Amino acid sequence: AGPAYAATFSWLTLVTIVQIGLLIAALPGLFARKMHGWNLIFYSRILSLVSLLLSGLIVNAIIGALVSFYILFQVRSLYEEKPAVASQDQIRTT
Repeated sequence: AGPAYAATFSWLTLVTIVQIGLLIAALPGLFARKMHGWNLIFYSRILSLVSLLLSGLIVNAIIGALVSFYILFQVRSLYEEKPAVASQDQIRTT
């Protein structure tokens, strides 16, 4: 079973490891509602889409991309960088 298992380690396994790494790296940014975390999730979904297309799973890629990108862009406004609010001292000096 050992050689057969080693033979299945392919580029798809590497892509999956990178996707998991991106998701783990995105967690602190998502909890803090930072745009950087949202971007990492976006890159992970792009990588997933590309890997599904290269694997020949075109229908899965299209359906998965439509659902995941719809949800991702629905919550994007929660993660957009907001301009800093001027403090009272800055308002008085202007």
